[in-house]
Amino acid sequence: MTLRKYLSFAILFLIALSCSDDGLVGESIKPDQDQLLVNKIDNVLLEYASYHPDSLQTDGQSQMLLGAYWHEKFGTASADIALQFRFDSILIDKEKIDANQVIVDSVFVVLIFRDYYGDSLAVNQVNVYELKETVDNYTDYYSNEDPTKYYDEQDLLGSAFFTAKEPNVPDSVSSLSDYFYRVKVPLKNELAEKFLDNYDNIAAGTDLVDRIEIFQNYLKGLYVKPVLGNRTILSIPTELASTTEEGVSVVDFTNLQFYYHYKDDEGFEEDTTRIQYFLFNGECGRFNRLSHDFQGTVFENADEVKGDNLYVRGMGGVNVRLTLPDLSQHPDMAALPGDDSARIAINSATLTLTINEDE
Repeated sequence: MTLRKYLSFAILFLIALSCSDDGLVGESIKPDQDQLLVNKIDNVLLEYASYHPDSLQTDGQSQMLLGAYWHEKFGTASADIALQFRFDSILIDKEKIDANQVIVDSVFVVLIFRDYYGDSLAVNQVNVYELKETVDNYTDYYSNEDPTKYYDEQDLLGSAFFTAKEPNVPDSVSSLSDYFYRVKVPLKNELAEKFLDNYDNIAAGTDLVDRIEIFQNYLKGLYVKPVLGNRTILSIPTELASTTEEGVSVVDFTNLQFYYHYKDDEGFEEDTTRIQYFLFNGECGRFNRLSHDFQGTVFENADEVKGDNLYVRGMGGVNVRLTLPDLSQHPDMAALPGDDSARIAINSATLTLTINEDE
């Protein structure tokens, strides 16, 4: 009972010492003269223009673009690809190569994609050339690279027609994330023969990294460009992952394929066709060359256009430049020295862009 009396007395003593204040909590931290009052909404006019940028960096992207697309407001945008290849292992028998017993049947480059923009059934054509300059992962490449530096238009390796979607695949199937589309371009056999001719030097590399580097010195890569069609652009990733119906995880790559077979010491050729793959993945050098033909558009004779409408186009085609006025010259910001009442703070700023549906 005595302990309870002492506790009751201590509580009453603490209450007696407590102070009372009718003011608001935190008022002493922010005095009246420093209060922020939201009492005005104002608009400022921006200077704006649509312009064609000089270039943008396109190397090392996880998605590469290929194709061409025409739009009445912007003309034709085109995307070429320069890409390198590598290998995980060499499957061709070295003894057969040394004995000149490897017969090359065919060579293909297979461009794998899942996404595209434009008309899925429009007919397109691409040409493929061998790179004459190395494309690596350590150099910056831009959208306005000079294509003649990388390939000779007279040395065509192969060409193919394609549509973005196979006509026999219904929409309900083609929209599934696990369905891959392919553009398979037949190439000249000389590409494989060059590899076989230099195989000894490639195999002499100290390790896999060294052998790949030697290989890439002989076969620097391919340059792929659209030459027909202006309604489709493909998006080609460095790799595509999917899962089969059996639950097996599969990763597929754009690749270079050498089909070949052997003959024996007596000259008899086997019936079995074999394949050597060379992969294009994230470790390979690559870049996009992007070009824009503005003929017949408002950008044909001007790098910058001002007017009632702003225009934006991807692939480094048309950007928008917005210039904010000097807010220090705003009437409410022009406070006299020592006049604290004229100071203001911007609580929020909103940029509103209205889409012109008629354009």
